[in-house]
Amino acid sequence: DLDEQHRQSSNRVRELEATAAAMAENHRRARQDSENAAMNANAALAADSQQKIRELTESHKRELAKAEAAAQHAEAAVKVAAETHERELAALAATHEKSIGAAKATAEAAAQQRAAAAQKRAADAEAAAKAEAAATGAAKTQIAAAQ
Repeated sequence: DLDEQHRQSSNRVRELEATAAAMAENHRRARQDSENAAMNANAALAADSQQKIRELTESHKRELAKAEAAAQHAEAAVKVAAETHERELAALAATHEKSIGAAKATAEAAAQQRAAAAQKRAADAEAAAKAEAAATGAAKTQIAAAQ
């Protein structure tokens, strides 16, 4: 169960890392597209007006801000998932240690009970042997007296 939860947590971290990598790639592409747009804007400077350049620059800034925000969000999600994963592992390890301690205590108590029962059986057997020996001795004395 601990291994399964660890595997699931690890899979979730890998998924989030893959998402972050994809978002970073999208960010890189958006940046490249924005840079391409800026180069196109420079080419349009000769043919178009200053207004066109301002529009393209603002669009580039907005796309870049969106891509950077998405990348930051993905990085934060990966960090939170990793921290959660660490906390879950620590909690599972603590629970596992408690279970092991309880199992050891139960086993020790059972062993002590078995040892006490064995000692009682041995004492009872010894008392029975002594009683039988006494009865045999008494019977022999009675037989001798009868003869």
